Amino acid sequence: MRRLTSWLLVAVSALVFLTVGSFAPSHAQAEYSPQSNRVAASLVDAVNERLAIAIPVAASKRASGSPVDDPVREAQAAEAFLALVTPQGIPEREAREFIQAQFEGSKFIQRTLLQQWESRPSTAPVGNPPNLATQVRPAIDAATENVARTFVEAWNLANKHPREWDRSLARELSPPPGTWRWERVAVRMSLEPLMGRVKL
Repeated sequence: MRRLTSWLLVAVSALVFLTVGSFAPSHAQAEYSPQSNRVAASLVDAVNERLAIAIPVAASKRASGSPVDDPVREAQAAEAFLALVTPQGIPEREAREFIQAQFEGSKFIQRTLLQQWESRPSTAPVGNPPNLATQVRPAIDAATENVARTFVEAWNLANKHPREWDRSLARELSPPPGTWRWERVAVRMSLEPLMGRVKL
């Protein structure tokens, strides 16, 4: 568990600057919609924490030769997510769309890193990665539960006040200087189902 913790600290540090620069709203925005700003920040933070775990996942799959796609595991994780959010009024179709977006964002990071490590071996992680089944997946499950909690609040707010939600989420997704492109892409992939609630 100590080894997993160190891996996750590295993973989180690789992604955390994605949101640090965007958690300080302007005074006007904070006054305009404090609830929307808070929920959007919480959701982006939760999604980032889950995406960060894609880094040790990629390292573990690189060591084992396992494929990035794991339909059986995804189906299990999707059902667990649905069990958390649909009893709270979230339509199954939208819940499935959102959790699938989490899978796609994570797999995008995994594929990007695996390609990078293959083309530039000097950038690959050293040492033994954490065990995917016994160490990494429990961390993913815990992160997914946190995403589920924030998703329910975000979905309700996005449907009740879509214009405020769009502004707050757009603000949270404004990347600070130096953010890597693959990180920005993964986060936007993960949040796409809750973007653009106002149809122009």
